[in-house]
Amino acid sequence: MISIIHQGDMAADKCVNLACGKLYFDTACQQNYRRHGVSERSLQTRYIGRNIVHKSVTVTTMNDAEHGARQGDPNGTVYIAERMTGARGTKGRSWIAESTGNLYMSYVLHMELPEGEDPTIDRYREFDIDVAGAIASLQALKSFGLNGVKVKWLNDLWITGHKLLGALTEYKGKVKVKLKEYHLYILGLGLNVNCDMRRDPAMHEISTSVMCELGHSVSREELFSKICNNLEPLLKMDRMELLKLYKIHEAIKPGDLMNVYKLNEIKAYTFGGVKKDWSVDVKDENDESFNFSCVEVSLRPVPVKTVYVVNGPDIEKWSTELILKTCNALVDTQRYEVATITTENISSENLSSCALVVIGQLKSTPKTSVYLSRVLDYIKKGGSCLTIGNACSLFQINKDVCLKDRQFAQYQEQVPSVIKTDVRGKSFSVKSNINLCLFHEYCQYSTVRYESARVLASRHFETASDNAEDKKANGCKHCTQNPTDIEVCKLEKGKICFCRPNIEVCYADIDEYLPKLDDKRLLLQETVCQRDRLFIEILEELNL
Repeated sequence: MISIIHQGDMAADKCVNLACGKLYFDTACQQNYRRHGVSERSLQTRYIGRNIVHKSVTVTTMNDAEHGARQGDPNGTVYIAERMTGARGTKGRSWIAESTGNLYMSYVLHMELPEGEDPTIDRYREFDIDVAGAIASLQALKSFGLNGVKVKWLNDLWITGHKLLGALTEYKGKVKVKLKEYHLYILGLGLNVNCDMRRDPAMHEISTSVMCELGHSVSREELFSKICNNLEPLLKMDRMELLKLYKIHEAIKPGDLMNVYKLNEIKAYTFGGVKKDWSVDVKDENDESFNFSCVEVSLRPVPVKTVYVVNGPDIEKWSTELILKTCNALVDTQRYEVATITTENISSENLSSCALVVIGQLKSTPKTSVYLSRVLDYIKKGGSCLTIGNACSLFQINKDVCLKDRQFAQYQEQVPSVIKTDVRGKSFSVKSNINLCLFHEYCQYSTVRYESARVLASRHFETASDNAEDKKANGCKHCTQNPTDIEVCKLEKGKICFCRPNIEVCYADIDEYLPKLDDKRLLLQETVCQRDRLFIEILEELNL
């Protein structure tokens, strides 16, 4: 039998007001949780999750679980909250748990320890439980089709350098149950499920969610049940079995360069591996070995290459800032750092460790072609470049043509609008306000030669009359086909993507950057996950 107790008002906030505007979350999942709970069919455990206490708002479920255990809650009882106002993590850190639609939960665990094991001194048991909780969640996510999730030492789940889950286990002393004493542990799990973390101004650089990664919301009840089903057998495993599973899924591998964070000090080391006591071996630049416990330090991989977003007086500031936000949310930050580079600082030396150059919307005619020539040389030698909006015109005219002779007037900012573009038969909304023809070979004014173009997105028109009318408005006088919105072309050894729409703009940016698009907010919001997927596909096409 499953026991579910609801505490508090389930008519919790349906949205959270953030600096960039309102970020809306999946409140349908809240209502579903209230009406149906967790079924016997989905929850197949003997004790984990059989007793559930559900709250709309609490300070922290860790405290709730400890209090409940002291009042006689059975082993495996789980406290779940929609929001927490005082969530805590490892090393006493606080963290934000204000987004409804996630899973914030803490399990009551009664443990029998081998004779001679002192949990107040040896914290290995806490680490065992941390890893069991992380792997149980990883396995559950994989069953939903979310692949590529890794365990970041010791108790986080990551995907492309962004955090999905944090685990925390605390030892709370002994508790007496039916005249028998057990050691009480509380396992807390915070899993981002159905919230839009990529639009959260405080968290988009470091966090993501299941919905963001899959492109749709999922049933929290089903996900919760699968985590419980996986957790129960994992809690029975010995440490070496857990360590073997951990190493299969670890985010940082032996030989990787990483930063070690210890108090206020950051130092680079080479990762040596995780030991059976869950500590890590590392080596410094002098090949000297060190060993750290997870209670002492935190680890983060050191990116080996950089994605540069070009910043300069001729580029719109709003476009540069939104490209930075988008790249920080969608680029694999475990492998790549995202940074700005000014037009004056672009050089072959600075681009030697560059993975991608991104140039956003222009606000005026570039005053010099020097940096464009350097970017072009970088591409020809095997580099990658993404141009967005009217920046697509930068490499559409021969670089030897005097800049003052280029006709940029037609690319100036007009009243912004939102168009629908087609990607693999599905349309999504994106900002676009320029008339710009891309690189069909019959466009006679394109003098830089590209080859092997791959069209990622294009407009689709139903009738011949609509086709002709829209081409006249959106395309080039030389074109006879539908306008191409996003195209990836080869240029000698490198690649360049011409992204005609302003793909960097999403619904969360309207209030601060583009208030004229307020009436288009819903259009952009409804397809934001498709927009993310397309941007990621562009990155993949450009070898990231």
